[in-house]
Amino acid sequence: MTIFLRIPIAVTVLFLGATLSLWSQGVTLHGFVREKGTGESLPGATVALANRSRGAISNEYGYFSLMLSKGEVDIQVSFVGYQPILNSFKMVSDSLVTFYLEPTSIDEVRIVSQRVDISANDPNMTTLTMKQVKKIPPLLGEHDVMKALALTAGVNTGTDGSSSIHVRGGTPDQNLVLLDGATVYNNNHLFGLFSVFNTEAIQSVEIIKNGFPARYGGRLSSVVNVSMKEGNRERIRSNLSVGPLTSQFTIDGPVVKDKSSFMFSSRAAYLSVIGLPAMYLYAYPSSGVNSYVNYIMYDLNAKFNHSFSDNSKLFVSLYAGDDLFYRKERFVDEESKTDFGWGNKTASVRYISSYSPRVFSESMMSVNSFKFGQGYNTKNLSDEGTAPSPKSLLIASSVFDVTLRQRLEYTLSSKHRLTGGVELQRQSLRPDQYSLSQNVLPSGYPSERSTEYLFYTSSIYLEDFFTNRYFTLRTGVRGSIFFVGSTRYHSVEPRVNLDILLGKYSAINFAYSKSKQPLHLLSRPSQTLPVDVWVPVTSSVVPQEANQYSAGYTLRVKDLPYKLSLSSYFKPSKKLIDYQTGLDYTANLTSTWEEIIETDGIGRAYGVELMIEKTEGRLNGWIAYTLARNKRKFSGINNGEWFNARYDRLHDLNIVASYSITDKWKVSSTFILNSGLATTIPTAYILDVHRDEIPVFTKRNNYRMPLYHRLDIAFTKEYVSKKGRKSSVSFGAYNAYGHSNAQYMELTSHSQYDDNREYLGFRNAYSTGTIFGFIPFFSYNVNF
Repeated sequence: MTIFLRIPIAVTVLFLGATLSLWSQGVTLHGFVREKGTGESLPGATVALANRSRGAISNEYGYFSLMLSKGEVDIQVSFVGYQPILNSFKMVSDSLVTFYLEPTSIDEVRIVSQRVDISANDPNMTTLTMKQVKKIPPLLGEHDVMKALALTAGVNTGTDGSSSIHVRGGTPDQNLVLLDGATVYNNNHLFGLFSVFNTEAIQSVEIIKNGFPARYGGRLSSVVNVSMKEGNRERIRSNLSVGPLTSQFTIDGPVVKDKSSFMFSSRAAYLSVIGLPAMYLYAYPSSGVNSYVNYIMYDLNAKFNHSFSDNSKLFVSLYAGDDLFYRKERFVDEESKTDFGWGNKTASVRYISSYSPRVFSESMMSVNSFKFGQGYNTKNLSDEGTAPSPKSLLIASSVFDVTLRQRLEYTLSSKHRLTGGVELQRQSLRPDQYSLSQNVLPSGYPSERSTEYLFYTSSIYLEDFFTNRYFTLRTGVRGSIFFVGSTRYHSVEPRVNLDILLGKYSAINFAYSKSKQPLHLLSRPSQTLPVDVWVPVTSSVVPQEANQYSAGYTLRVKDLPYKLSLSSYFKPSKKLIDYQTGLDYTANLTSTWEEIIETDGIGRAYGVELMIEKTEGRLNGWIAYTLARNKRKFSGINNGEWFNARYDRLHDLNIVASYSITDKWKVSSTFILNSGLATTIPTAYILDVHRDEIPVFTKRNNYRMPLYHRLDIAFTKEYVSKKGRKSSVSFGAYNAYGHSNAQYMELTSHSQYDDNREYLGFRNAYSTGTIFGFIPFFSYNVNF
């Protein structure tokens, strides 16, 4: 604990010392880039000298710092989807300025003839605005940021309908998902139909697949940054959306005009309302209804920000969401109840300031929690005159963490920037809780268990950014210490990302990152419910590790809004864990979780990604294709031989297109074609001594599902109502041509008889099942 507290003090002293020693002469133009009309920050905007490659990129708060020589300068500010602006300045001393960019019209093509900014050539990073996400046909009227990311190269959702993403052969737990800097441990709603991120409350989403900045740690595959809207600083506005499954309401506006603003958004499903008639009938046994099912889902987003001055701001962000599935059944004199639920809650407080035109600071604290529970209760109703004695079983797991972060950015020159910081985290994990009544377990076993693991992480990092007219080099190193009881692990993680310009419009990229992950997620692959059990490292379970190497090529077409990215990657990993054959979380009552897992897994994932984008104009969208392999190996699984990982896919093709038919009408469509997933099914059935059929499993993931393909289409009309309110109506279909994509595969056994009804044996046959067929949708949206 002494080291845990001393590390941040030491790194702060060293960084400030470097800052003072590297201070150089010159003037600095610094400030923010915002959207005109709302005041929302625009992260990733380019602020550069006109017709020069020399410039700066705004960070996640829209802040930039640009070193300049004294005298007259022309500054161009640009951002995809917005009108660029050109301003002239007479630089005599350091200046603070805010630039406001206006969105382009839907059918406008912006021609940019200047040299392309090199920092935008990284094929390992993809950023999507909500304008892009809303051009993708929704599922049941719900636009979803995670499903939008899954349509890009190197990313997929695994099973149909899931919102968990798999990046370059990784698993969902290997993605660091952040909502305004707070960790989201589970991003599924409605069993994965859509994610916890309400599109109307979100400003943008970014995914980093390799060459991670050193400020991010604790995960192996990707970083997903989801940013909430800050709120309109000029006027109150609200939005209402009504769909076939959920409705949402969002309101935002100024608290103190041009000083502070707020945003509040809520979303809920109707399923609990639809189930009310069945609930009423179930309450009266004479009705004949013997089962009742209900589902409750909601989420809330809230954000407040306040500017104390032109260069200091406070942000407070909150999220809460829950899912609860509830079922009651009555058979003769017995009533049973089953419930299944999970939920996330996050809160973050961030304070940013620029101590000087060259030093930017971010201080942050976040609190995050995730809870999962599964319960079963049964009681006998025939005990008249006596209280029924129920039998019950509750299985649960949870995560709770508190994180502190401090980051400093120092601009040495217009070409060179240093970033350093510290991160402290305390996590409480309860992975295998249960409580039970009566004789659910054999005698001798306790009726409850709730083991808590207190887990501490202390990290420091340093990043260096250097660019010139020929290349951009981003390097960094992250050092971490993990504490669990008396067990301690160390990690040193170098990161390198190099872009080299081949000309005005093309570049090549090389990236390397080493990562260690002190958390593991135990999840049964065949489980359709989000049974997420987070477990920490222990004395017998060590951190999982991965190295990733990637190379890519980027080409932008001169004077046209086209971009082509081609990249390849190789990612070996080790110290992976998985359930032992035949065991999973639901069987984890008589053994601890450490006793039912394999801990010596190694993996290798490699592939090639191609992405062609058209970002502007009446017709826009992208084509993404991935050719990849994903293998795993455990000494106790498949006799120690390599096997295809659950989400191994050789081919993955996604085509996304949106076309503006008129100023009011637009059509959008998505076509998906990919190889079937690997799955484990029995190869035969045998009869035991009681003539019961017993499945025989030979290997893990021994079969592959059929080829998957689907077309989604949506039509949208945008108009202004008689009362002057911007509104839209959307309709379309998920899986428009109704293809029956296999969601699961199984081997079924059918008994055979002769004409005299004599038993001849049984015949085995493989069959597949689907969940999502042709699904039409209709939704209505209105702005107030």
